[in-house]
Amino acid sequence: MQAINGDDLREVLLAAWRLVIFSQSIFTPLLPHLPLLALLQHPDLAVRYLAIELLTFRIGLADAAKAKWTEQYIGPPEREFMAAWENTSVDYGVMPLLESDRIYYVLQAIKERDYYSERGGRKLMPMDLGRFTGEICGVLIPRFDNNKSDVRSRLVVTDNTKVNLHAIAKVIVDEKALLLQSAPGAGKSFLIDEVAKLFGRYDGNVFFDLC
Repeated sequence: MQAINGDDLREVLLAAWRLVIFSQSIFTPLLPHLPLLALLQHPDLAVRYLAIELLTFRIGLADAAKAKWTEQYIGPPEREFMAAWENTSVDYGVMPLLESDRIYYVLQAIKERDYYSERGGRKLMPMDLGRFTGEICGVLIPRFDNNKSDVRSRLVVTDNTKVNLHAIAKVIVDEKALLLQSAPGAGKSFLIDEVAKLFGRYDGNVFFDLC
């Protein structure tokens, strides 16, 4: 078996750390703690640092224990250890701060995207998606029952409808609470029925406005 070199190992650990930051509940259980413990002896201090960061999540290191491990395996807080990050070289002691800025600017760029523009870029087409993946106005969604994909929607997609569908789909995918409020007969139930069809969850039930 060919050993992975230090640069590639550091990139793998950085990718794993980013995944854990994105979702601790999903990715933390996948971290193998014994190999991470072995990496505390690695000659690359950045590799040791990332191993400690991942172990902090995996075995639940308290701040005091993490600080002790960092001093033992890396050195005092003022010690610099430079390594590659985003096509440059940085002190990995401040890498979490740089990562925080990177995530912030990425999220800002996503917010500024024009999902409904007709100019530029390749559009996502239905043939680009799998059987159990759909798309609602720029939001990728899971399709729970592919057998219901032939249920025809009666929705007329206007610019205002696109904005509402995008907002609803994003809230559902983010697993957040959703409240629709309007005058009776404005179309709340109809809209929810149509969204259910797009998700493959429509079962033909009729919903009544209560407000």
